[in-house]
Amino acid sequence: MSPLISVIVPIYNVEPYIHKCVDSILAQSYANFEIILVDDGSPDNCGKICEKYASDNPSVKVIHKENGGLSDARNAGLDIAKGEYICFVDSDDWCEKEMLQTAFDAMELSKCDMVAFGTFHDFIENGKNFRTVIKNAKCEHRVNSFEESLSLLIAESLSVTTWSKLYKKKVFANLRFPKGKLFEDTWIFPKLFENDCNMFIIKKPLYHYAIRNNGNNIIATFNPQKMENLEALKSWQAFEKNGNLSKIIFMQSAWYLLVKIEEQNKKENKVYSEQIVGLLRENSQYAKIKSFYDRLFLFLILKKISYKKVFFLRRKVRNLFLRAKMRISLALLGFCPISLFFDI
Repeated sequence: MSPLISVIVPIYNVEPYIHKCVDSILAQSYANFEIILVDDGSPDNCGKICEKYASDNPSVKVIHKENGGLSDARNAGLDIAKGEYICFVDSDDWCEKEMLQTAFDAMELSKCDMVAFGTFHDFIENGKNFRTVIKNAKCEHRVNSFEESLSLLIAESLSVTTWSKLYKKKVFANLRFPKGKLFEDTWIFPKLFENDCNMFIIKKPLYHYAIRNNGNNIIATFNPQKMENLEALKSWQAFEKNGNLSKIIFMQSAWYLLVKIEEQNKKENKVYSEQIVGLLRENSQYAKIKSFYDRLFLFLILKKISYKKVFFLRRKVRNLFLRAKMRISLALLGFCPISLFFDI
């Protein structure tokens, strides 16, 4: 029989999404797995739903605990996991049917301790998926250390996300997620390579990461005032030897954090935006963004143009692009004359 895989699912306030998530795991083509549903004090009916799954499926285990956050829930699952392998799935996401089998086969073939795979980023509005972006590596890689991972992170051929990977259980023998911190995946990523662990990256996308338009992050609430993503990245310097690569990743994350703060468009976030703009300008030699679209606006900010004006322009350009895309789609479908696209 194939080795047992423990799939750990932290659950909090995800009643509308939990069925799709758990059903996608139960439907896996890989046969020998257990699902550990960690009810992290969820205020809705998730606890009852978990119990129903457990009563109907012998492969499902349930933990009920007081709310302690994502890291605490993942740790609770790790503490009772019986599998030789570990996989994490967030409870508002879902998986491709062959996720476990494909990742396991890659691990067996590569003889690595971890396998990272591609993901689908599904943008959902009013319950409907209106756009999907595939995030995956351009080619397969073997990564033997945290230092080796940095160039792949910069090229966006690797992600720090915990849920896009399959692990041998030994990786977590002396490792647990940091309690009470946001961006826990960033904090833990360098530590995964301790004890001579290595990783193999495959191209195939196998996991669906849901991005919903209501601004609610199901697992953790984004709070720019904590700025913990940047603090977590600062901690990387204790693990890696090439400080320049770490600084490039630090500046990339600073930019994307600034984008996220400005998209909220809240006056009370002004001080944090200014702090990040200062970081970007002080470290301009490391401010390298892969996306041409974002590179243009970052360039304007580094030229000391007001970031408020830059993001106003960014929103205008984005709206024009989306409007043009919609007109083209409608014209191709025959719902509006092509002349409307050209404003004739």
